[in-house]
Amino acid sequence: MWQDENDEQWAKTISESRYSVYPICSDSADDIVGILYAKDYFRLKDKSRDNVMDTAVRPAYFVPETIRTDVLFRNMKKTRNHFAVVIDEYGGMSGIVTMNDLLEQLVGDLEDDISIAEEQPLIERIDSKTWRIRGIAPLDMVSEQVGVLLPEDDYDTFGGFVFGVLGTIPEDGSTPEIEEDGLVIQVTDIRDRRMESAVVYLSENVSGEKHHGKEN
Repeated sequence: MWQDENDEQWAKTISESRYSVYPICSDSADDIVGILYAKDYFRLKDKSRDNVMDTAVRPAYFVPETIRTDVLFRNMKKTRNHFAVVIDEYGGMSGIVTMNDLLEQLVGDLEDDISIAEEQPLIERIDSKTWRIRGIAPLDMVSEQVGVLLPEDDYDTFGGFVFGVLGTIPEDGSTPEIEEDGLVIQVTDIRDRRMESAVVYLSENVSGEKHHGKEN
């Protein structure tokens, strides 16, 4: 969006395009003055452009074209940025990248795995507190079936969530174990830099606030 547009133009762009993030540009597309998340915009009662610029627009996170995917992933996780502006060697904008773009690369192309997912269950319950979960399982589905609140706004898939917690790309064949958000997650299969599956247990330390499911 352009900084010199009026309030009505901003409202129309956000409501009609339905993107989650918008770069705010000044004189040209290379002159990005900030980033506006749609969720921050909709939370405001006063949606005048000046108030949006003052209270909702965040500083842009710039990265060079030459940065490696794994390094960018770690840096974005560390700085809690979910949107980066990619700058070329001349200082101009060459593109944008989101955390979801990176996670899709790390977890794998989801569309290629649809046929496999149809043959194998995304979530298999082993007992009342144990599940076998595929990396491509949608995180909201995992949260619902396991009964634990997970950061669904930050990650689309279970594999993306696991890689986000790890903060790195595990080596093929490795089986890291983590404990996060009331779950003990034992990764059982890493292939081609993506998480194929993990066995998940409810942690003994899960709080009532995190756990909202019912045991059968």
